[in-house]
Amino acid sequence: MLWIIILTLAGVVLIAAEVYLPGMILGILGGVALLIAVAMGFGEFGLAGGALFSVLLFCVVCVGVMFGLKLFPRSPIGRRMMLSSSLVGGSGQLGASELVGVEGRAVTMLRPSGVATFNGHRYDVVAETGLVAGGTAVRVLSVEGSKIIVTPVAET
Repeated sequence: MLWIIILTLAGVVLIAAEVYLPGMILGILGGVALLIAVAMGFGEFGLAGGALFSVLLFCVVCVGVMFGLKLFPRSPIGRRMMLSSSLVGGSGQLGASELVGVEGRAVTMLRPSGVATFNGHRYDVVAETGLVAGGTAVRVLSVEGSKIIVTPVAET
């Protein structure tokens, strides 16, 4: 009975430590410790007791994971690991979907991807037609996810 408790606690601690020391080694060791504890639970308590122990252990681990996911971003380590503010907005930079039809200038050569500026802000873009020389005027044709597709514009 003592080994079942030790293996269960060790498994939970190792899985929790996986959050702080990623690499899957501690998580795998924790999972193996929990599986051994369950197997020993079946040997110690019989079929019905082992099944009950397995269900209770599963519920405790699930609740612990949910509780940890809720509390981790508020912990000192979680605050250092998580992004606390949005990177988009507040800078006057247009969102990618608002760029359709806007004209700008290629900063680098587009072969077919590169950098272009629109309204004073730099964006990673992809040229619809092969190579586009740096300094060429371009217009945004469409936005597909994070990909901004541009085409050269004939300057007047």
